[in-house]
Amino acid sequence: MFNGLTGLFAIVIAVIVFIFGWYGYRNSRQGLHRPVLAGVVILLVAFSVGIYAYTGRFNEWQNAQVNVDTDPRLAAKITLARKVAAEQPNNPESLRELGELYMQGGLFGESAESFDKALQLSGPNARLYGMKARALYYRDKRELTLEVSKTINQALDLYPAEPLSRMLLAEHAYRQKDYKTAIREWKVIIDFHSSPGHELAIKKAISNAEEKLAQNK
Repeated sequence: MFNGLTGLFAIVIAVIVFIFGWYGYRNSRQGLHRPVLAGVVILLVAFSVGIYAYTGRFNEWQNAQVNVDTDPRLAAKITLARKVAAEQPNNPESLRELGELYMQGGLFGESAESFDKALQLSGPNARLYGMKARALYYRDKRELTLEVSKTINQALDLYPAEPLSRMLLAEHAYRQKDYKTAIREWKVIIDFHSSPGHELAIKKAISNAEEKLAQNK
């Protein structure tokens, strides 16, 4: 992209120089008014500044923005959250919020890193481990890797009904058509009421898994 702009810049400069020279020649021959020459100079300077602003600062803009193919409003939220996290490096809450926004934007590796940094500041936290496990799971293409399993275990050691971890285990089991395991994991959440806002959806998931289990018998 820069090469194309550089070429365009060179062409426009050449045209402006030609115009400048032509007006200079006419000025010497016909006494052309100086304001015209001043206008040409201003045009040259303005164009140069514009090109610099676009090319010279483009990398800085990219570094400050999040390059995600998503809702521009979410990208703006992520950019702001990154700024807040940088300004408050010892605040685990700002890192947690950043990690959640990264998840929404599909930046799973960055999300896991943010949750990990939050954990380093806050100390062991079941919910943060659950968030980190989910980010790692999606980062690793929905594979229950050793790192994901270890993180889930860290969450469940602190709180056996940690809902994000249990739901992750249930979803993975369901994808593997291991409906018994999926049902068991979802029922732990229901029994402990650890995710009251999602209980209706979880019950529907259990019912669906039970139907599939019955069909396979």
